[in-house]
Amino acid sequence: MSTINKLDSTGKLVSEQLQDLFFVQRTVYENIKSYNDSLQEEMVEKQLYEQILKDLKNERLEHANTKAKLANETEKLQFALGEVEILKRQLQREKSQFENTFGLLKNKALRETTKHDELSSKFSGIMVY
Repeated sequence: MSTINKLDSTGKLVSEQLQDLFFVQRTVYENIKSYNDSLQEEMVEKQLYEQILKDLKNERLEHANTKAKLANETEKLQFALGEVEILKRQLQREKSQFENTFGLLKNKALRETTKHDELSSKFSGIMVY
């Protein structure tokens, strides 16, 4: 074999090996790029993440404030409902007292009317004679 044929054969071999190497490198690059792209889809930017955390903290703080206000207003409501119940009982007592007094006055008025009618009858009887 001549030197030119050996160089030709060696050049061909080197060329094939370079093509194989290029193919392997390209495959590795595409795999890494594909992996990187999938990571990008799953990841969130740091600024966005920090903003979301800040918003969450604010939301939790607002929730705690609202919860405290609710507890305060609930306490006021319970106090007001207690007052209403006390006033209802007081009104019921006063109503009972009024009905009692009204009944007594009604009976007294009926007795007085009866007494008046009797006296009027007697007076009429005396006037006739």
